[in-house]
Amino acid sequence: MVDATIKQLENPLKVKTIRSEEFREVTQDRIFGGIREGYFIYTIQNEKFNTSGEDDKEPVFIDEVQVKISPQQLVKTHELFGTLIVQYEKLFGEIKTLEKMASDSPDLLKES
Repeated sequence: MVDATIKQLENPLKVKTIRSEEFREVTQDRIFGGIREGYFIYTIQNEKFNTSGEDDKEPVFIDEVQVKISPQQLVKTHELFGTLIVQYEKLFGEIKTLEKMASDSPDLLKES
């Protein structure tokens, strides 16, 4: 019985996927999230650039999408992105966060 169960788990799940009519691609400029009972929640934001020519120093961010995700799905998503990061760095080199770049080259911050 155990061997049959293991064999079933090895078979990939075949599913048909279709793209929603409301599908669109967004660029993520910011993300923030939180915890609720039974799920995690995060919101992806996109920066709206001022093209009016006015000198508005305060950036404006637009909520693009809010995602509710189960703890189990978040763990799988974490594993997926961890794998993708490793693959990306093998192909293109280390990914440096802004904090890492600032600590490596503090003079860059003084110039800007």
